Amino acid sequence: MGIKPSEQKIVIEYMTPSNGKRFYHSIKLAKYYPGILIQQLSETEVNTIVDKVFDYNKDYFTDKVTREDIAALVSKISRQ
Repeated sequence: MGIKPSEQKIVIEYMTPSNGKRFYHSIKLAKYYPGILIQQLSETEVNTIVDKVFDYNKDYFTDKVTREDIAALVSKISRQ
């Protein structure tokens, strides 16, 4: 899991168990909070984005990825 701050994206790497291939899934943060700049988000705005990211992308998260992990990445992007 990582970020692309210039593109305001979270990137998830995952592997399919059936064939062992690795794939990447990009999550564009602006999609979840339209009309707002991702820079300098309030804690409430970060939580709103995290809730939506988890809701729409739950198939890509395993039990190893926590809400706090995603919140930390969103916060990191918002500070850049």
